[in-house]
Amino acid sequence: MNPTVRVYPQKSLDSRQIGRAFIGISLKPRKQQNVPQLGKVLDWTKEHIGQFDLLVGDFLNRHNYEAFDGMEEPAAAEVAMQHGRETVEQLHHLLALHSTTDADVLSAHALYSDPTFTSRASSFLSQYHDNPSFHALIDEAVTHFIERVQRHGHADSFVRAHCVAYQVEELALFELLAQKGYRALVYAGPQLPVMKAIVSKGLSDVSPLLEQLTLVELKFARII
Repeated sequence: MNPTVRVYPQKSLDSRQIGRAFIGISLKPRKQQNVPQLGKVLDWTKEHIGQFDLLVGDFLNRHNYEAFDGMEEPAAAEVAMQHGRETVEQLHHLLALHSTTDADVLSAHALYSDPTFTSRASSFLSQYHDNPSFHALIDEAVTHFIERVQRHGHADSFVRAHCVAYQVEELALFELLAQKGYRALVYAGPQLPVMKAIVSKGLSDVSPLLEQLTLVELKFARII
């Protein structure tokens, strides 16, 4: 079944040539990857955009293990990286099944070693504290995520701080990839509210690099 597609900015897939895309692969806590759905995401992206790579949020996911499983950071990072390695192996197999030989699987952990990563993340965190509109959009996604994971919207400051840090680091990763020439972010699920606001020019002077991205949400009617 074909997915429901939402694009931000609207009609940007039709109005201009999109460059290479990256597909975001989240290491969802307590949940295995939906392999059939991922295969559909690969096929859709290849048909409608063209060349793409996959971004695995390995090291990034340590925040979820710390926030929701009570792990200390070293253990959380180790579990996240192991889960990431398993996911990378799974993705290489999936790419082979879909005859996609020109796609790379990118590790978020590798991007953390970029010399500009820390300053980028610090800049986004400063904007979280200083820009009310940016702050509200980050908190919107945090609350929604906590509701899905904990089935209620209540969480202490420790949990919320990790959820904010997750988004801040994710924005830094996306900005790095935009600088490297990627022009579209495809995700099987909702894009971050803050990202939709940035690319749609609802937030100005946050990140000119992120403004260059086209966001694609793919929603499947049936989860296999």
